[in-house]
Amino acid sequence: WGKLAQVWAGIRAAEAAGLTPVKINAVVVRGFNDGDVTGLARLTLEHAWQVRFIEMMPFGGDTAFQQQQVVTDKEIRARIEAELGPLELQGNGRLELGFISSVTLPFCASCSRARLTADGKLRLCLLRDKELDLLTPLRQGATDEELRQLVVAGIWVKPWGHGLADGEVATNRVMSEIGG
Repeated sequence: WGKLAQVWAGIRAAEAAGLTPVKINAVVVRGFNDGDVTGLARLTLEHAWQVRFIEMMPFGGDTAFQQQQVVTDKEIRARIEAELGPLELQGNGRLELGFISSVTLPFCASCSRARLTADGKLRLCLLRDKELDLLTPLRQGATDEELRQLVVAGIWVKPWGHGLADGEVATNRVMSEIGG
């Protein structure tokens, strides 16, 4: 929500302040912004920015609708290649694109991420409801070492996959409540 002019000004201000590389994340949604994919990719030809395309991930709210709105990694790449030519792995910093394809090309086995929510829960997988309460022990006076042990124990039970293929969808929070 917000205004594109303000977002653009913020991106330019970050760049001017030396906060580089500027990374722009774009959740691609069918019928909403999927026509903007090539224009976003083209930005990396004009600026030393990174654009990362993220597949719509179903959780919280209307998950059936969200699953219908997924634009796949394959579709996103095809749109870009149709206008800008073949994509190749390169390290030159121009046309630096990333693809976060959690739905169609899951990378769960190599995921080492966890998120700390604003209400003190450690979310072990973005697309699973399981969370570890860190706020309660913290408020009860847990030491840094005790908190560290809780986090380590939580990471050991981190799920090996998100479960979307089996129809499992996280519903206890929407993305803005998770920190994304």
